[in-house]
Order: sequence, then structure tokens, then C-alpha cells
Amino acid sequence: MQKLTLGEVIREMVRNAMASENGEFKVPVSQIFKLVRGKPYPEMEYDEETDEILNLADRSMPELKNSYIYNTVSRMTELRDANKRARYKFIWIDDEGEQTRPGNFDGDGADKYLVIYIENGAHWTGNREKKKQEAEKEAAIIERFKARLLKITPNVIDLLGEQKEGALIALARYYEMIKETN
Repeated sequence: MQKLTLGEVIREMVRNAMASENGEFKVPVSQIFKLVRGKPYPEMEYDEETDEILNLADRSMPELKNSYIYNTVSRMTELRDANKRARYKFIWIDDEGEQTRPGNFDGDGADKYLVIYIENGAHWTGNREKKKQEAEKEAAIIERFKARLLKITPNVIDLLGEQKEGALIALARYYEMIKETN
């Protein structure tokens, strides 16, 4: 069995949710475990004397946490392009297929599902995007100001001789300085 990264699994879940009619896609955590680890989800092994679960560490997925899911989903460009955002939640489903509370189970995660659902409105772009937009706006203002400065020609008609030559040289240097300014 080919192993996938957790990010690939989450991104594929988001794509499936976007393609679904109700904008929702759910997968058992045991199936995510199988895709990421490349082996089946282990059955619980109990210590007969203490009734403790012996292989709890083998069954866990510590990387499947809220921050990882959020960061993976928020970086998906296809969501931003569609002006959508993906939300997620963990739910527990009992033997009859009904949603229930996690306290009703023994904590093994076999009945735990990750649900991805799509909502309208892209994620907030954050400070980096805002700063980039402000910098672009400021650069456009500077360019307009430079263009206006370069259109204005000072009146040197009343100057004579060396004064006129000096003024023309100064104007030429002034124009070059404006053009090179960022």
C-alpha cells in the first residue's frame, strides 16, 4: 500500500467536499491512519488483569491535530480562488450510523470521523497580504507623483547665457534623479 502524507489526505478531502452536493466530506480516522501509516488500523489489545489498552500508542495519530488541519486547509489556493473556506470537526458515529458524543466510547478512535465542510467566503488574508497591498498602493502613488513632476517644466526663458546653461544641466540631472527614484 502506498503511503500518503497527512497534508495530501486533508487536501483531497477538501477537494471531495468542494465537489460534493452538500459541501461536506467525512472519513473515519482509522482510514486516515491507514493512508498515512500504510498499514491497517490496529485492533485494541487489552491487559486482561487491569483491562488497560496495551497498544494505545500504536493506534494514535498525534500529527492529526487542529493546527495542522487549519494550516493545511488555509493554504489551499483553489479554496481562495473559489472564494470558499473549509471548516472541519471531529465527530463520533455509533453502530447505527448516528452521531453521538465521544464519552459514549472507550476512546479508541475507531468510530471517530474527520468531517470537512465548505463555506462561502475565503479565509482572512492576514497582515502579510494587507502590507503587500499597502506597499503596492504606495508605489502607485509615488509613480503618479513622479509622472506629474516630470511633466512640469520650470520656466527658464528669462535666463541668459551661463545661467540658462546651468539651469538646463540642473534640470536634466533633476529629471534623471526623479526617474531613478523608487
